[in-house]
Amino acid sequence: LVLGYPIKLRVYEVNERQGVTKSKDIVLEDLVFVHDFAVTKDFIIFMLQPYICPLAKVLSSGVGANSLGTEFKWLGDSSSSEGRQTRVVVLAKEDLSTVLDEKIPAFSFDHVINAFQEDD
Repeated sequence: LVLGYPIKLRVYEVNERQGVTKSKDIVLEDLVFVHDFAVTKDFIIFMLQPYICPLAKVLSSGVGANSLGTEFKWLGDSSSSEGRQTRVVVLAKEDLSTVLDEKIPAFSFDHVINAFQEDD
């Protein structure tokens, strides 16, 4: 994550011989909890759930005023005026171009166990 304005999720391609060969920034509306992502033969998939921490809370946790983990709040309640959706971002592994960037009904998860493509 790149903190600042705007907040970004930076994705890198790293080559053993050359180091970083490509990078891609995904601009985030808020600081979301990114704990895991999926990788297939051709794609990298991020599911950005509406589990959000205000940037001011990140800064105060940096000086020991609070624990960052306790500051994330679930905002996926569709009955609320603040209700948010889960954002799905799919990047092509080949060039890190954006293949899909869509919002879907909110859901929460901790770990991605498996990912595959239909042609796998």
